[in-house]
Amino acid sequence: MNDSILRAAATIVPLAPFVVLAVATVLAIRALNGERLRARPGFAGALVVATLMAAAAAVLLVLFVVSFAGFDSGPGPEYYRAALPAGAVTFVVAFLAGFVGYVIVALRWPSPGAAIGALLGAPLMAVLLLGAGSVSLGLANAVSESAARAATVVVEKHSADITIRAELLEATLDPAVAVPTVASVHLRVTLNSAHSINFEAGSKSAWPRFRFFSVGAGAVEAREGSLGPDALLAGRDAVWDLNFDVPAQGPYSGTSQAPGPGTWPLHVVFLDAAGAEYDVTTEVDVQPTS
Repeated sequence: MNDSILRAAATIVPLAPFVVLAVATVLAIRALNGERLRARPGFAGALVVATLMAAAAAVLLVLFVVSFAGFDSGPGPEYYRAALPAGAVTFVVAFLAGFVGYVIVALRWPSPGAAIGALLGAPLMAVLLLGAGSVSLGLANAVSESAARAATVVVEKHSADITIRAELLEATLDPAVAVPTVASVHLRVTLNSAHSINFEAGSKSAWPRFRFFSVGAGAVEAREGSLGPDALLAGRDAVWDLNFDVPAQGPYSGTSQAPGPGTWPLHVVFLDAAGAEYDVTTEVDVQPTS
C-alpha cells in the first residue's frame, strides 16, 4: 500500500471515535425527542450516572497528566492548570458517551435499568479510543518500516557504488618482542563514490571512522587527528592519511599479544546527513616496510 495512504490513515483513524460519537449524539438527541425518553423514570438517574462517570474520567486524566508531567519536580499548580483543558474535553466526551449509551439501551429496554447504558458509555468510548490509537500506531510503524526499508535499499546501492583503495605507506614492528608483531601502520585510504554523500555533522568525532577489525583481540582504530574531506563528491577521490597505533598487548590491555604481519580487514564506517550508516570494507596486506 502507498505510504501516503498509510500516513493519512494513521492521522485519520484516531479521529474516528469522535466522529462516531458526534453522529451518535445527534441521532440520540433526535431519538430522545421522538421516543419521549425524557418522561421515563430512569432518565434523570441516567444523566446523574453519566455525569459522575464523566467527572471520574476527567479527574483520572488530570491526575495522570499531572503525575507524569511532575514526575521529577513533583505536582505543582501549573501542571493542574495545564491539564484542565484536557480534563474538560474528557468530561464532555465521557458524558456524551454515557448519554448515547443510555439512549441506545433505553430504546431496546424501556425500564429504569436502562441507566446501565450511561454507566458503560464512557468505558466503551475509552476502549474505542485505545483501539483507534493502537491501529494508528500500527499504521505509523508500517510507514516508518517502509521508509527504513527504502532508505536501506538506497544505502546499500550507494555503498555498492563506493570504491576503496588502501595504500600501505609504512608498517613498523615492535623491537621489544621476539615474535614479529606490528606496532604501527601508516596508511593512505582513498574513497570514490558514484553519488555525492555528505557526512553527518555534529558528532563527537569526525566521519568516517577507520578501523582494523579482527586484529589480535579486537579493533584498532585510526589515531585521532586523521582529518580529511567532510563529504564524498560524485566521481572524485577523497583521500585520508591515517596512522594506526597497535597496543603492545592487543587492543584491550592484557588480553592478547598484538597481531603480526598479514592480511588485515579494514572497515570504513560513516553516517550520512540523514543518519544512514555506511560500512565499506577492504583488505590490507600489512607487511613491515623497514
